[in-house]
Amino acid sequence: MRELTLDMASRLPFASGHAGLALDIAPEYMDRPEALRALITRHPGFDLRNATIRDFMSAQVDGVHWLNFLGQPVLGTLNGAAGLRARLQSPSTSVQELAGERALVTLGPRPEAGDLLSGQTLPEYRELAQVLEPSMEPFDPSFLSCIEPADNEDVLLRWWRRFLD
Repeated sequence: MRELTLDMASRLPFASGHAGLALDIAPEYMDRPEALRALITRHPGFDLRNATIRDFMSAQVDGVHWLNFLGQPVLGTLNGAAGLRARLQSPSTSVQELAGERALVTLGPRPEAGDLLSGQTLPEYRELAQVLEPSMEPFDPSFLSCIEPADNEDVLLRWWRRFLD
């Protein structure tokens, strides 16, 4: 999977991109937010997206994932791939320099969901999040319409910052 994703990304210009575990929520399942809430608060490695949302183009990073593709301007603020590599100490993290002033950060040999109840906190994800925090998109409680922000904004904010706090 990593090699296929890397091959596809190497052919495209990007400011940032990612691959990893994700939950894409289809409209017909939006009436069960309690099950979703339990899942995302226990397993921080899952990304969460509404299947009807189209991501907008941005030069910011939308979070930390198993595979993290970084280009300009984010990589420039970190002094390139070498500067980024110097900030990451986890032995399971690799930084691969790519053509065009870009890099791929891989967090472990495979994507991980983590399990906070079992102590699987994904420390390499947390480490990268700390480094990338200044370049991360701000939290927008309306990004996921299947969980009513009025009732669950705090849950969503904690999920958004799950690797930072």
